[in-house]
Amino acid sequence: MSKRKLNALRIQIDKIDRKIIQLLKKRMEIAVKAKMCKEKILDAKREEEVINNVRILSESPLRPDFSESIYRLIIEESRNVQQQQNGGENI
Repeated sequence: MSKRKLNALRIQIDKIDRKIIQLLKKRMEIAVKAKMCKEKILDAKREEEVINNVRILSESPLRPDFSESIYRLIIEESRNVQQQQNGGENI
């Protein structure tokens, strides 16, 4: 592969990375709004629903286990952000 082709591919990856970060930021903002509509931060049933959906959506070369690992981290951070917005209370 030529250096030029490699650089073009890296530019595409960088653009995708920026989009991923923008989407994660938006997801966290929505998670904070969702907290206002529920009594407790932890909703195990909903979290497992999200994980199951992500596993179903994962297609080769994206492994379901990999997607699940990422989403467990995203969900954990969503809870952390909701808790911070809630004055540190884990309700």
